[in-house]
Order: sequence, then structure tokens, then C-alpha cells
Amino acid sequence: MTDRLAPFQFVLSSGSRTTLDRIPDHAARTLSNVLHHFGKPGWSSITIQPMPDGSTFVRDDGPPPPMLQAAGTAEAMTIEWGRFDSRGVWQVSVLGRGDARPSEPTKTISWNDGAGSSRVFEDEVFDADEATDVFLQFVRALEPPSTYALRELDLSSKSPS
Repeated sequence: MTDRLAPFQFVLSSGSRTTLDRIPDHAARTLSNVLHHFGKPGWSSITIQPMPDGSTFVRDDGPPPPMLQAAGTAEAMTIEWGRFDSRGVWQVSVLGRGDARPSEPTKTISWNDGAGSSRVFEDEVFDADEATDVFLQFVRALEPPSTYALRELDLSSKSPS
């Protein structure tokens, strides 16, 4: 008997949604293929979320389930983990290796042919192989590997001065 994963949905930069195969080896191949296509036209981001019990898709009208998302190219992408914290506040963190850092992020990760970008630290840049491992851990445990450092993003809206 094959161990089965919980049902997950993923959304690509093109807006297309599909479900991830529940057989672990198939899911690993799919995630690896998608992440290795990053940087080609129409392939620059992915968001993956568990589907609610009995649902065939993740609804947009309720509280979001935990998510893992990546954007960039197969050689250089950023990964973010979104979830509710213990206070019930939605929190998004950038994954990194926890290396020593300068005071400000120095690396720009672009996606959607340059329409979007993020500034990250050098240790927050992943290639497709490492990102595949992070995504596989997420589909198994709903969190990234604990070996990575998390830098919380400030999601508060700030008015221009």
C-alpha cells in the first residue's frame, strides 16, 4: 500500500490551478518539474495550499489555509511561508539559511518578466533542487523544514509620508 499525501492545490503565475498528485513520488516529480521551469515564459511563481476536507479547490472567500509560495527563476527564487500564528494573525515569512546578513537585503528576485520583484538576503535565495525539498516537506507537515531561518514580513500597510 502506498502512503498518500493530503490533497493540495497549486496555483501558477499564469493563474492556472490544479491539484498535486497524492502519491509522494508523483508529487515530487511534479514539484521538481514546475520549479525547474521557473524563468521560462509563464513560469515564475507557484503557491501551494492544502485543500479543505471534501473540497475540490481552495476557496477564496474564507480564511486562507497555510501556504508556501515561491517566485523567481530555477536558478534564483525566494520562498515564503504564510500561516496564522498563535494569536490568529496572518503571518508571512521569507525562508533563509540564517547566514550573517548586511543590514538591508541586497539581492533582487524578479518574476513575471520583471513585473514583480522582491529584495531578499543572499541566504534567502534558493535553486529549484533545494526549493523542491522545501515544498515536499511542506506537503508532508504543513511547514518548511525547521533547519531554515524565518524572516517575518511586515504586512501592515504604511501610508506614504
